[in-house]
Amino acid sequence: GISTKAFPFIFEPFVQDVHAVGFSGGGLGIGLTVVRELVEAHGGSVTGKSDGDGKGSEFVVKLPLVQD
Repeated sequence: GISTKAFPFIFEPFVQDVHAVGFSGGGLGIGLTVVRELVEAHGGSVTGKSDGDGKGSEFVVKLPLVQD
């Protein structure tokens, strides 16, 4: 899970939670920023929640339904 200290910033560029399980410091911290920007570019939204360190995280992507 993502710590409560880091969670408000997880969609910002270059933010990484050093307390996350498996954190190696090797990433750029842009993954969730890219997800947010792609989803919003398609008229959608992305939200997340976490119960804290070691408890997992959940992300929900909502996209509008397009009818022909």
